[in-house]
Amino acid sequence: NDTGLAPQSISLNPATNRIYVANYGSGNVSVIDGSTNSVAASLDVGYFPASEAAIQEALQTWHDAVGK
Repeated sequence: NDTGLAPQSISLNPATNRIYVANYGSGNVSVIDGSTNSVAASLDVGYFPASEAAIQEALQTWHDAVGK
């Protein structure tokens, strides 16, 4: 699986072995499982994420939505 269009920034969570990629061109954040190197999820953010701050905002919104 590929990430979205025009990836701009990445963030790593070593505790969960997840890699987060902000995709400016497709307006989402890809969640990559580091143990399989495959895209585990895609979080739509509705704007053009380009920084680690955008990744953190998307993750917080997702956690709030799923109640974690």
